[in-house]
Amino acid sequence: MRLREYDLAKGIGIILVVLGHFFPEGSPNWYAVMRQVIYSFHMPLFLFVSGFVYMHTRRDISYGAFLMKKVKRIVIPYFLVSFLFIAIKLVPQALSIYVKNPVTLSSFLKVFYYPEAAVSFWYLWALWWFFMIVPQLRTRTSRLVALAAAITAHRENPVFVIEQS
Repeated sequence: MRLREYDLAKGIGIILVVLGHFFPEGSPNWYAVMRQVIYSFHMPLFLFVSGFVYMHTRRDISYGAFLMKKVKRIVIPYFLVSFLFIAIKLVPQALSIYVKNPVTLSSFLKVFYYPEAAVSFWYLWALWWFFMIVPQLRTRTSRLVALAAAITAHRENPVFVIEQS
């Protein structure tokens, strides 16, 4: 069963991601503000929509079987890419060549609790935790508590900051 509202939300999210990642040099200040506003919610929108799609399309499989499926589709690729990125970044660093987001040998361990190595794949790490937690939120109260916790945790980070040049 297709859920048109969620398809629409995903479509809007895709457009916002494209707009958020497109930032030509010399863009006017209003565009910079718009881009930062978009960045404040476009990925949470995707995770939110994913949760509703999951809740409406889940099959009668056990939680363990569901997690094993996600391990194969999300966790294994995340670790493979992260370990590969660490190894690739260590080589030029050893030759004193500049590397954006440098890593150390301890990054091989950090990747288990923080998406440090392949920062552009942070969403895989976040999605894994999303699929670990969301199925446990079966009641309205538990979902409201989780929402309150997320808002409280996010409070320390401003929704958007406009940098002055």
